[in-house]
Amino acid sequence: MRLRAIAAEARGAETPKNGFTRPGEVIVLVQPALRVGVEATGDALGQLLTQLREKNFLKAQQRIGHGGIIGALVHACAQAGTGFDVSLGENEGSSFADALWGESPGRALVACWSSAHLATSNFVDRTGQFTGEAIGRVTSGELRVRWMGETVVATEMRVLRGG
Repeated sequence: MRLRAIAAEARGAETPKNGFTRPGEVIVLVQPALRVGVEATGDALGQLLTQLREKNFLKAQQRIGHGGIIGALVHACAQAGTGFDVSLGENEGSSFADALWGESPGRALVACWSSAHLATSNFVDRTGQFTGEAIGRVTSGELRVRWMGETVVATEMRVLRGG
């Protein structure tokens, strides 16, 4: 299973630099704004993440690449043994598979304090190039994904980690 491989890769990392380590933090999806004539590049995303860190909005970040949102979530949580509880819908993809596994460029997940997620999302939205949407929370090890309100993934990180 691809998620087990992602969890194993994350566990092998030397330091949890960007990992989601604190249960209760809010997970915000940052993705390009769907506006005509607006192009969000990888450089623009990097600059935005730097600004969010400088303003102390984010506690951790994970770029979305190979493996889509679900891969990024597992990678961000696996080393610390935390998990996630997220709700996805048509803003994240046109289908369940696209929302979970889609590898659209210029996207990232950020974890922020629960009291700062609205400010974080507003800051992201004001760039005009990206949108920020709270999609869930970091958990103490449970993994839950909802698509359009229906639970489609429910397990625990220890299962993926093989322990």
